[in-house]
Amino acid sequence: MRINPRLTNPTAIFIFFLVVYSLIVLLPRSKGMALTNGDEPHYLVMTYSLLHDRDLQLVNNYENADYRSWYPYPEGKLAAHMVNIQGKLYPLHQVGLALILLPGFALAGRLGAVMSLIFLTSLGLAALYQTLHYFVKKKIALITILLVGLSAPIGIYSSLIYPEVVIFFIICMTLKIILDPKFTLSKKNILMLLPLISIMPVFHIKFSLLMAILVIFINLKVFKKTSKITLLLFDILSIIPLLIYLAWLNIYVDGNLLLALRTFSGNTTLTLINVPSGLLAILVDRENGIFIFSPYFIYIVYICFQVLTNFRTKSKIQLQNNIFLLLFSVPFITMFTTYVDVIGGQNPSGRYLLPVIPALVILLSQALSQKMTKRIQVKIISIMALYSLIIFIILSLNPILALPSGHESNLFNFLFRGKAYIIHALLPNLSKYQHIIKLDDYIKGWAIMFILLILSNIEYFEKRLSRITK
Repeated sequence: MRINPRLTNPTAIFIFFLVVYSLIVLLPRSKGMALTNGDEPHYLVMTYSLLHDRDLQLVNNYENADYRSWYPYPEGKLAAHMVNIQGKLYPLHQVGLALILLPGFALAGRLGAVMSLIFLTSLGLAALYQTLHYFVKKKIALITILLVGLSAPIGIYSSLIYPEVVIFFIICMTLKIILDPKFTLSKKNILMLLPLISIMPVFHIKFSLLMAILVIFINLKVFKKTSKITLLLFDILSIIPLLIYLAWLNIYVDGNLLLALRTFSGNTTLTLINVPSGLLAILVDRENGIFIFSPYFIYIVYICFQVLTNFRTKSKIQLQNNIFLLLFSVPFITMFTTYVDVIGGQNPSGRYLLPVIPALVILLSQALSQKMTKRIQVKIISIMALYSLIIFIILSLNPILALPSGHESNLFNFLFRGKAYIIHALLPNLSKYQHIIKLDDYIKGWAIMFILLILSNIEYFEKRLSRITK
């Protein structure tokens, strides 16, 4: 089947997602604007203070309830997200997102802030769509981008106020440049890459890890065909904004930089023993598992296995790029699976995954390219895609259903009413928030993983079964 070239134009992709995401928050009967939860209102308090007070002294803003215009609980008081550092109060969150939101917020308040993030998400998807062309045919690229753009976590977070949304955009734009087969460290590329890569730590210091991996990959990729002076200049310029930011932060917190960085990181305890349960939680937890909301992501496991076992591929460049995509994603995912509470509070599924989702989507597209040559896999992928789309529509119109309770899924309670207890009995609760994970939760989690892995490789088992029965 031939696809109209106009529909495969990156501009068309951008406009499509911009319209879809905008409708979610602009339709009169939509509840898409009702969700101001978790850290969201606090980022807006910072933006409000920068706009009206021209400072980050937020005590007066919380005391005066300047958040009333966007906080959805008229009678409730928003508990201040402030931290005490040596006797002085500072915002818990870093300033990057508030700065990005300023223009939109100045024009139209929370709606303006949301629309600016929708714009960045749509632009990021258009760039990611172009990047997919380096790896797969246009048809598969189009299917993949529609699949991920109209499901969780990208579709859900497009209108939510979190720094990961901006980082998603930055990574999409960066990968489009550096994965281009003709990529060189030209002046044009340097001028485009430096503003993207160097500002990442301003949104949260944890994004320094992604920044470092990107800089190292760029160095390795162009080392043989770029002058050492150019490389050195690029490396120095990429780290200068971070040093300036840290110097400003040190002055801002009266010389208590290390204490501030520990505090701004949420005082999380990194414990490697949490990795197995943390990884299982982000994949199949009943309220937060990415496979529960978008099961098609299971196909990434297939392509990862192929990358790790097939080093004799004809396309060495594609193999190198795929290894980079894995090395880019795995350390960041591992980092937050070590957290005591990997779920991360009142956030819909996939917040921590969002920064590396572009890399995972590129791997996913290659898996779909191979799997969709099998008729049975086309049917399975279509069912998964339809399920993910339905979940996306429900959560978009009823965003409160996306919030975790730490116990029962709000989404499944809504979908199955009085019968939801059956679903909850089948799905694991792997959240450590006010809950002790039981052995049967682990068994359920691995059982779901096993079922999804069989479905994603069913043609293999079908072939083996036919040989046995002959």
